[in-house]
Order: sequence, then structure tokens, then C-alpha cells
Amino acid sequence: MDWLSAKYPDTFDKYYRPKWELARKMEAEGKRFYSAGLPQLCQVCQIPMTFTEMGDDPTQFSYRHSIYQGERYHTCSDGCHDIFEREPEKYIQAWLPVNQILQGNCGGGDLETMLRDYYRMNVGADNLDIEGSPDQQRWKKWKGNAA
Repeated sequence: MDWLSAKYPDTFDKYYRPKWELARKMEAEGKRFYSAGLPQLCQVCQIPMTFTEMGDDPTQFSYRHSIYQGERYHTCSDGCHDIFEREPEKYIQAWLPVNQILQGNCGGGDLETMLRDYYRMNVGADNLDIEGSPDQQRWKKWKGNAA
């Protein structure tokens, strides 16, 4: 995190470090810090919605939404929200996997089926913590062999 502080001195410590420190604290307490849902993408810029609010609590994610023709569209910031509101027709055409899955357009009914069949995730192994996971075991084996 020190590298990020040095690289982004005006923003990282103020807006993003608190989120990572909260995750570290929760891990030390034996609690999990993760999103139980799929990563939401901004309808405009199409990056994961992980920006934090610029207010008093930098651990809160920035999140905006608009309703257009009866459908809800998500945006990551006031800027993207304003862009969407000005020209929604331009952005409703974006094919975002998370939105398509939740709308039932990816060949499955429930979320677990979609994760397994569409994303090819081994639900219960691929989407959990790194500690004790098959990925961690492979990493340790690989690092041990690489030494």
C-alpha cells in the first residue's frame, strides 16, 4: 500500500487505504471481507464499481443508478451518472456480463448455475478466500519449486 500512497498521494490514503485497512482488520479478527455478489460494472465506463465516496466514510463504495425505460442501470460516479442521463440510448446497448446474467440471458436460472456454467467457476472453491484454497496450494507448490 505504501507504493500506492506514493504514487497517488492526493487520493489513496484518503479514499482507498481505509477500505484495505478495514479488510486487514477483519481478516485479523477471523472475519471475511468480500462481496457475496457478482462484481457490478459501470454502464458507462464499464470498469468494476470500486470507487469510494468522497464524503465522511471512505469505506463506502460510490454507487449511482438510473431508471430508463423501466430498466435499472448502474454507474460508478456522479460523472458517469450525468453522462448516462444525457445520452442513455448510447449506453444501454453495452453488453455487460453481470447485467446479462442477472437478467437471465446467459442460459441459466439461478446465480450458482450461471457462475458454474457461464463463467466455468467451481462454486465453493474458486470464489472463496485465498487462505486454504486450491489456488494458494498451487502457488505455494510453484514457489517452492521455483526456489
